[in-house]
Amino acid sequence: MDGALQKTPNKIATSKKAACRAIKLFILGVILQGGYIHGRHKLTYGVDLDHIRWLGVLQRIAIGYFLAAISEIWLVNNTSVDSTVSFVKKYFVEWIMAIMISALYIGLVFGLYVPNWEFKVQTSSSAFSNPTNDVGFKTVQCGLRGSLGPPCNAVGFVDRVLLGESHLYKNPVYKRTKVLI
Repeated sequence: MDGALQKTPNKIATSKKAACRAIKLFILGVILQGGYIHGRHKLTYGVDLDHIRWLGVLQRIAIGYFLAAISEIWLVNNTSVDSTVSFVKKYFVEWIMAIMISALYIGLVFGLYVPNWEFKVQTSSSAFSNPTNDVGFKTVQCGLRGSLGPPCNAVGFVDRVLLGESHLYKNPVYKRTKVLI
């Protein structure tokens, strides 16, 4: 980011470039992840907005890139770095933000109660059957705090609450774990 700042002293123009890059990466992530086109078992066509995975890996990287770029452009002062103390002074606001975000994340991961939840599975093993008729539900027994396993962690719980089940990854790892009852 320092190279971009040295070439473009105008912070607004540099911010626009960073926003454009983040938007391109976000859109690329939506396009590449797939799974949202009406398909084989439906008589419609086009994009199904009910099943787009809005916050996939590339989309989250795009958001992180945008926040880091804007932070670097607008919050860093222009002092030279010649020692550890001057480095900490130059990036003081970023250090405080990183500590606060880390504390919030750790507090949520280990302090948030994750209740039991269920998800849909296709019960038929035939490749030619209609999946709308052969749908069952599996219950994941959580009911705890501080679990770091895939089915019962707080990050997945927050994603399910904020985004909903239909916008998450369709073949999650928790379908293959022994926790399911």
